[in-house]
Amino acid sequence: MKNVIIVPLIVLITFAASVASSDELNYNLVNLFGAAENHVDNDLLAVTMQSSADAATAQEAAKMVNQEMNWALNLIKDSAAIKKQTINYQTRARYQNKVIIGWSVSQQLRLESEEIDTLSYFIGPLQEKLQVISMNFKISPNQKKDAAEALISEALAAFEKKARLVSQVLRARDYRIVTLNIAENAPAIPLQRGYQVEAMSLSSADPPQLEAGESTLAVRVDGTIQLIF
Repeated sequence: MKNVIIVPLIVLITFAASVASSDELNYNLVNLFGAAENHVDNDLLAVTMQSSADAATAQEAAKMVNQEMNWALNLIKDSAAIKKQTINYQTRARYQNKVIIGWSVSQQLRLESEEIDTLSYFIGPLQEKLQVISMNFKISPNQKKDAAEALISEALAAFEKKARLVSQVLRARDYRIVTLNIAENAPAIPLQRGYQVEAMSLSSADPPQLEAGESTLAVRVDGTIQLIF
């Protein structure tokens, strides 16, 4: 019988404590945010190139594209610094008066490297058979991680500074954090200097003249504090 009596009491006490704790968080609440940003040098070059071919049959067009892709991959196979990936393979019928008159096949080659000069060197020769679709600079994952960690510390410090200021001005004894959210995936904003698109028209023997520039990384901390009087 003693066990039967004790269990309901424990449940009631726990429930009462939970309600009291919930009520305590319903007043003296202040929403704050802290933010930090920094310009970070881009240290990774990403290039997407494409091979495309038209032929009477899909097999013929595919063969031409496969040959060009094999040629391109063989050209850069000894460069371990370049990350290689074939993507977006497509086969499309070409119509005239609702009748198939041929086939088009295309495939893209995505290249990435932190050795920008090395990848830039290969862009020229690769254009002998492939077309540049896009080229952009980014922050490498490792550098982005290190920069984000530093920005989180700065944003948290800014949040704490605001919390203490609010507490002081409103004459609170102290404060406690009720909720806190860290948004460290703010988009990187590229600030590229001197990115020369016209270099893509150079001869296949000439590497394009590129400048990596910077990107802006930002971290924001949003939260709620409760003032203690």
